Order: sequence, then structure tokens, then C-alpha cells
Amino acid sequence: MRTQTFISSMVGVVAAAALASSANAEIVDPFTQASDVTATSSQSPLFTKGSQSGSWLGGLFNTRQNTATKGYDASPTTARSQIGAGSWVGSFTSGPNSDGSYVDLLYTNANGSAVAINFDKVTMDVAFAGTTRSTGSYVEVYFVDGTVSGLAVKILPLTEAQLSASSLSFEFRKSQFTDYGINWNQVTNMGVMMNSVGDSGAGQTWTATNFQMTVPAPGAVALIGLAGLVATRRRRN
Repeated sequence: MRTQTFISSMVGVVAAAALASSANAEIVDPFTQASDVTATSSQSPLFTKGSQSGSWLGGLFNTRQNTATKGYDASPTTARSQIGAGSWVGSFTSGPNSDGSYVDLLYTNANGSAVAINFDKVTMDVAFAGTTRSTGSYVEVYFVDGTVSGLAVKILPLTEAQLSASSLSFEFRKSQFTDYGINWNQVTNMGVMMNSVGDSGAGQTWTATNFQMTVPAPGAVALIGLAGLVATRRRRN
């Protein structure tokens, strides 16, 4: 009996440790590796990008592409995407611009290899600043599989109340993504987009911090199951 109690206790401790480990989200990008790109109306093509090597999501992705894209109409819009000092800032100036502009971070593997993604949730903190913001604005998170035949997208429209808040925290889960046939075991790209639709003047700025994903620790589910079996057997005895 003492032996069963000891085993049950130890499995419970190990499972609890695994749970604690899985509960601590890995930071996908702490936004400390600086990057600054700007897209203006005089540029062709209408977007600019810069790639960096690093380690994001526990090393699953090793390349980050920072992109700024201006609207596709003739309005003199400028989109700027700045990373550094723990934040990612997207600023959109001038207008009006019916097509909107966006800044985008694309995470991928330099060698093109695919990875399995089994995350629990994504959290993202966004702060707003500036004089004008459009209610058509949104934040988008997406994943693409290795054959580019599958896509999963989560769009977060921003309401007027959210746009007027000084800070905003998003939390959503894998099950909430719109799944266009993605193979979650063959993911090669993850993207985060901040979109400004029809901005009516200068000064629209978004700042994103604390972008995280919760990835279950290896073996945590198995350990939890083992703990449950031992506990059940102990009750029966």
C-alpha cells in the first residue's frame, strides 16, 4: 500500500511539473532583434521586406521576414514596420486609402523544412496610439503548410471600443482558426499581420508586445494519463 501511495505521489508530482512546464507559453518573438522597413507610394513594388535569422518558437522557426505594404490605390500612403526594444510597431500615415495598408511578420525555416505545430493558445498584447484609427482594422494570425495547399487563419476584427483602448489583449486557441485544409504536421510558415483599412489620416499606430504561444511539453499528456490510471487503481484498492 505504501509503495502504491509513493508511486501515485511521484507520478502526480511529475505530471504536475509537466503541466507547469506546458502552461508556461514560449515567447515566439520577444521583439528585441531590431528591424525597420518602410513602404511608400513612390516605391515599386508596393512593399518592402527584410529577413533575419534567429530562433523563434523554441527554434522551430529560424527566419523572420519583416514586411510593410502600402495600399494598392493611388493615395500617398506610407506603411512602416519597426521592431526592437521589446515591441513591434506598425504605423500608417497619410491617406485616405481605400485599400488599406499592413505590416506583417512571417516566420519560416531557412531550409524549408516542415514542423509539427500542436499549440494550445496564442496571446498577443496590442496598444494603440495616434489620432485616427479605422474600424475596419484587424489583426490576423495564419499558418501555411509545406505544400502551400493548406492554410489556417484567425482574423481578429477591431471594434471601436477596442480601438479606443490604450491596450488590448487577445487570446485564442487552435480550434478557433478557420482551417483551409492545413496539415498541422507539415507547417513551414507562420504569419502575423496588422492591417489598417481605409485610414483617413496620419497618425495611426499600433504597438504589439508579448506575442506568445502555449505549446504542450513533450510527454505531458502521457504523464497526465498515467497519473490518472494510478489514481484510479489506488481508489479501487
